[in-house]
Amino acid sequence: EIILELFRQYRADSINKLSLQDKHETLTDLVNYFRSAFTLMWQYRFLFQDTTTLDRNQQLSQEYFAFSEGEMGPIIQEHFTSMIQTGALKMSEEQIRLCIMNIWIITKYWFSFHASRYPDASPEETQNRGIIQVLSLLQPLIQPQYQEYFIQTMENIKVCEQTPDKEMSLTA
Repeated sequence: EIILELFRQYRADSINKLSLQDKHETLTDLVNYFRSAFTLMWQYRFLFQDTTTLDRNQQLSQEYFAFSEGEMGPIIQEHFTSMIQTGALKMSEEQIRLCIMNIWIITKYWFSFHASRYPDASPEETQNRGIIQVLSLLQPLIQPQYQEYFIQTMENIKVCEQTPDKEMSLTA
């Protein structure tokens, strides 16, 4: 099936582009990882905009889950482990596991959700809001001495659309 082959190309591109990032030590490295991930997902957005695409096809669903859990999950875990070692994050193994699962849920459904809420959003807005949404999971786990840096990093992720009724809060 064509969609399965396109997913396999997305998986290969993801492994190639996201596995090559050798720095996993700082929040900036993590932001860069998620920016690369969302950019790649945008290139293959047809897989993610209709959430049933991944769920309808059992083979595709199984391969996507194996890819997310077996190949991308360990990369995110490596980021978290490095940030724990530098003192920026405080997380237990269970918190790491749960956070990775939540990141998977957000990223899998992000494009569909965002398109329904912001149908005219640019790719940059869509990706930036996705990065902000994912990083917001970490805010309670960021150590006090890194909170100001974390907040500044979040504020530096620009969301172009800033109308009061459509603004997505960074602190909510």
